[in-house]
Amino acid sequence: MLGKLPQHWANDPHVYSLDDLLAIKGGQLVAEIKDVTSVCISHIAKCQVCLGRGFICEICGRGEAIFPFQLDSTALCECCNACFHNGCFSPGRCPRCIRRESRRSSREVIEKQDSVESSSSKES
Repeated sequence: MLGKLPQHWANDPHVYSLDDLLAIKGGQLVAEIKDVTSVCISHIAKCQVCLGRGFICEICGRGEAIFPFQLDSTALCECCNACFHNGCFSPGRCPRCIRRESRRSSREVIEKQDSVESSSSKES
């Protein structure tokens, strides 16, 4: 099924051919996209490689993979695009962003200490 899809759907999802526009007008494109979406979601749920590309919610730690396309049950951090359960995530409190900021701050402190130590050793 996926091999029969127009190549531009995968390469540039914001480009539509005249055939696509006619199919939209005729109502066929929505049905085709629903079918493709259903096949893809079913595949992802069964494929170990695809499941391995999912996210584990860092907040609750439940073991099942979650995906950004699960719009009714997941939320994305706007800064780092990490994926969480809707009920777990509070905007502005992303654990991944907090961890990254902490590491960045630690690096800055270490770099300042190194800079002070190297300048004081040059003065001696």
